[in-house]
Amino acid sequence: MVVEKLSLKGVTAIYSWGQYRRAEPGWRRITGTIQGDGVVLKFGEPHHYSTMYLDTPDGKTLYVKCVEKDGTMRGEFDKKE
Repeated sequence: MVVEKLSLKGVTAIYSWGQYRRAEPGWRRITGTIQGDGVVLKFGEPHHYSTMYLDTPDGKTLYVKCVEKDGTMRGEFDKKE
């Protein structure tokens, strides 16, 4: 996850992934909104939308909750400068 642009109007980010189940490695540019102290990104195919909630309470670790049609995955990313 790379945040390209962050403003009061919204967020633009690049999300990339490796080989996983049915998915081939790739990337996509996604947009989102700011809600409270976090960022909400929605992306995916019409039959399989995902919503990703991002929060960084300490400014160093990015906590992620990804809600998908078939379940919920949680994780965290380390901040890279």
